[in-house]
Amino acid sequence: SVMPVIIGILIAFGIRYIKMSNKELSLPIWIALFLVTVSFTLFIPAPWNIPAFVMLGVIILTLIISKIKSSKGGA
Repeated sequence: SVMPVIIGILIAFGIRYIKMSNKELSLPIWIALFLVTVSFTLFIPAPWNIPAFVMLGVIILTLIISKIKSSKGGA
C-alpha cells in the first residue's frame, strides 16, 4: 500500500532533519513539534485537517517564546 511508504519517508526525513538541525532547535522542542504535527495529521478528520493551523500555532508559539526570552535578557 502507499501509506506505509509515505510514513516511512516521513520518518526518514524526520530522522535526517534531527541530525542536521541539532544547532538550530533543541531535541525536546523538535520532538514535541513532530509529535503534535503527527497527532494532528492522524487524529483530526480530513475536512478540518489543515496543516496551516499547526503552522500558525507553531509560529505564534515561537514568537511568544522569543518575546519572553528577549524580555528576560533585556531586563
